[in-house]
Amino acid sequence: MLTFNKYRQIVEKWQNEGYPFVYDAVLRQEVAVYDKKMNDLANDGNKEAIQQRDFIEKLFAKPVNVSDFDLGQYLTDKLLHFGVNRRIINSYANQIKNEKPDFEAPIERLGNYTLIGDFVSECGGFREKIEQILDKILSVNKEPNITLRQSLDKHPVVFQFMKGKFNARMGMCVINHNLRPILGVRVPDFENPPKEDLLATTIAHELGHWLDFGYRPQECVYEASLMQESFADIVACQMAKNAGYDVGLFINRIEGFIREFDKPELLKYRLVSEKRLKMLR
Repeated sequence: MLTFNKYRQIVEKWQNEGYPFVYDAVLRQEVAVYDKKMNDLANDGNKEAIQQRDFIEKLFAKPVNVSDFDLGQYLTDKLLHFGVNRRIINSYANQIKNEKPDFEAPIERLGNYTLIGDFVSECGGFREKIEQILDKILSVNKEPNITLRQSLDKHPVVFQFMKGKFNARMGMCVINHNLRPILGVRVPDFENPPKEDLLATTIAHELGHWLDFGYRPQECVYEASLMQESFADIVACQMAKNAGYDVGLFINRIEGFIREFDKPELLKYRLVSEKRLKMLR
C-alpha cells in the first residue's frame, strides 16, 4: 500500500535520476492510482490531500535542464522531414515563436493515467476497427506515414479501451526495456463509435505525439501545449489525408473544444484551441 511519504520519496528519487521512464508496471500503477486518489480528495476540499498535492506539485515544478535543446526548432525540423508544405511550416514556426515551455515533469513518465478507469478488454469489433484504421494509415508510402510505420515496427503501440465521453490520450511506458506508445481511447458506445474519418484523424493526432515525444532527448520530455498540439495536428492531417480520410470532422472537434473551454479557469486551454483551429484552417 503506497503512502504519501513513500510517494514523495519515489518522486524525489525519480527527479534525482533525471526523470527516467519507470520500468516497473506495478509501481507505475500504484503511483497513478495514488496520484488520482490524492487529486480527487483535494478537489473535494480535503485539507490533508490539498497539502500533499501542493507539496508534490512544488517538487514537479523544479525545472528540467533543457539549455541545449530548442523544442520549436526540433519540431519544425521534423515537419520539414515529413514533407509538410513550407508555407504551413513557416506559419507553424511563427505561431510557436513566443511560447514558453512548461517545465513541470510529466507524470506519465512515472505513472500512466490511461491505465486508470473502467478498462474494457472486450469491446466487440471496436478494437478491430481501430486496428483496420491504423493498418490503412501505415500502408501509405508517403511521409509521415512511412516514419510512423518504421517507428511502430520497433515500438508496437499498446491499446487501452474505456467507456466514457469520446476522447483519446497518448502515454508511454517501457515494456521489456523497449519504449512503447500507449493509446488510450474512450468511447460512449463501442458498437457505435465516432465516424471513421474523425476516429482516424484523432488516432493519427495521438500517434503524432509519439513521433514527437518518443524521439526527444530523454531529459526533454516536458510540456509545451501549443508547440506539441499543433505539431500533432499537422502530422495527423497529413497522415489521414494520405490515407484518404476527410479531416473536416477533426477540425470541427477542435472548434468544439473552444466552446467547452469557455470558462475563466480554462482560459489557457481555450487560447491554445483557438490557435490550433486557426492553424488547421
